[in-house]
Amino acid sequence: MKMEESIKQWAKFIKETKGYDVELIECFTDMDHIQKFRPGKWHIYSFWLNENDLALKIGVAGPNSSARFSSQHYNENSANSNLAKSLLNSGMCQNDAKLWIKNNTYRINVVFNNFSKPLAYALESHLHLLYEPYFEK
Repeated sequence: MKMEESIKQWAKFIKETKGYDVELIECFTDMDHIQKFRPGKWHIYSFWLNENDLALKIGVAGPNSSARFSSQHYNENSANSNLAKSLLNSGMCQNDAKLWIKNNTYRINVVFNNFSKPLAYALESHLHLLYEPYFEK
């Protein structure tokens, strides 16, 4: 998986330059949008278009952010910034953003152990630079 390899290379760089061990627990493709939030762990989630593997959104969910990871991106009224709202505002989706997301995207979800907020946001920024998510520009 391309994203998993990118994360492993980043983790190696962080280890070599800063001495931090980044323990990747799991990186998995979620075609069915059945999220596996692990309380107490840091998560990176991303949404990709089925048809051309274009990254739409890449984000971070902290150890206590189950709603951010699991549900907020499917409901345009759930948070100030979410995928559903971005899809509707852009015209990419006309209505029922949750159904559109489930039918037209897949997720790549990554779980870490022994992570910190600065590392999480550094990795998120790194992935934004690599994959240029459509709604993160």
